[in-house]
Amino acid sequence: MMNLKQWNQEHLLDYINELSDKEKSQLYKEIKDIDFELISKIFSDEEKHSHENKVTALKADVLSNDDAKRLFDLGLSSIQNNEVAVVLMAGGQGTRLGHKGPKGTFDIGLPSGKSLFHLQCDKLISLHNLSGQYIKWYIMTSEDNHQETVNHFVNNDYFGYSKNHIVFFKQDRLPLVLENGSIAMKSKYEINLAANGNGGIFSSLESNGLLNEMTNNGVKWVYLYGVDNAIAKVADPTFIGYTIESKKPIASKSVDKAYPEEKVGVICYRNGYPDIVEYSELDDELRYMTDENNQLVYRNGNILSHVFSLDFLVESVQKDIPYHKAHKKVNYIKQGQIIEPSEPNGYKFELFIFDMFKYANDMAVMSVKREEEFSPVKNKDGKDSPLSAKNLILNEHKRWLTNAGHNFNEDVELDTSKTYNGEGLNNINIIDIIYR
Repeated sequence: MMNLKQWNQEHLLDYINELSDKEKSQLYKEIKDIDFELISKIFSDEEKHSHENKVTALKADVLSNDDAKRLFDLGLSSIQNNEVAVVLMAGGQGTRLGHKGPKGTFDIGLPSGKSLFHLQCDKLISLHNLSGQYIKWYIMTSEDNHQETVNHFVNNDYFGYSKNHIVFFKQDRLPLVLENGSIAMKSKYEINLAANGNGGIFSSLESNGLLNEMTNNGVKWVYLYGVDNAIAKVADPTFIGYTIESKKPIASKSVDKAYPEEKVGVICYRNGYPDIVEYSELDDELRYMTDENNQLVYRNGNILSHVFSLDFLVESVQKDIPYHKAHKKVNYIKQGQIIEPSEPNGYKFELFIFDMFKYANDMAVMSVKREEEFSPVKNKDGKDSPLSAKNLILNEHKRWLTNAGHNFNEDVELDTSKTYNGEGLNNINIIDIIYR
């Protein structure tokens, strides 16, 4: 056992004489896995921001229908050549939705009763049907929801996808630290650990050997997205093709901000490098600035839909990206009792995806329609709720049917494992692919 005294963390063994052999083994393993030097450095460092903080606009591209079709073919060709991998961030729980379990297992109320995982898997199946290839799907879970997530896939026979092309891996975690610098204990034999922020996706891919696996498999492009977007165009060939043609190592999708005060990060430049500026960081002058068409200049709302070149990820994961300290309420053990504070009393350390962007020098941004590509399921009711996502999907499927010459007086859901973006509906028996 390392010298805990060196790091002023001797309290981690305060209850060692009260523990069973199994509990001791767990505690020792958790202590062994801690990078005490890193934790000490993060805790001691003040976040360093450049004195210069010049924010400038980044122009997003709006594709014509002809360009979208051409780039779809380019992206599909890359999929056919096994050059594309998909990474899903799925570590969250459905607590805010009143759902006990991983958010990806949540049923948003569609006629099919499909979970978010199932809806997204359908997109991959339809791309398999179009390309003849299975895209490898890397699903990042958390310690809290890993087994439930795996069980959901097993119990549903992987939703008809190739189980050999689905990889589950856990996000890296870091200890929560109290304001006095002490690592918090969750129990007498457990350290209070938390996922290391959305930017931890890169270190987690590396620590699990998955970037190396992708390299060995000939992958060139990695599509990254979040589980709560019910209408995410998973591995969108148009977006893949757009990224390839841009010749830039990163591309992101954006939607126009609905209004200046919308609390969404904006994709732009900061000090000459691509970045995402949070709502709270954008001053009023920039927030309300409009162009000659009376559109917001800073309107590129981030929807957590990115494509990275694998070469860029392999190179950049070795570089420094800063940890951010979030002041949180942190449970801890005192005199053998669990203390649940009423006010923030400690820190969670987080990495952010966009801190990697600066290593790209530049990135491409593709503007998409919110009603077609972005419906996050975050709230139980109202905006960004299961009902709003359900309605968007049903409206989209109605548009597809109308464009294909079919008319339904009632809302129907299409089986999106049979059509990726409404294509091919003229050539199949619609009754076979609808849910009422």
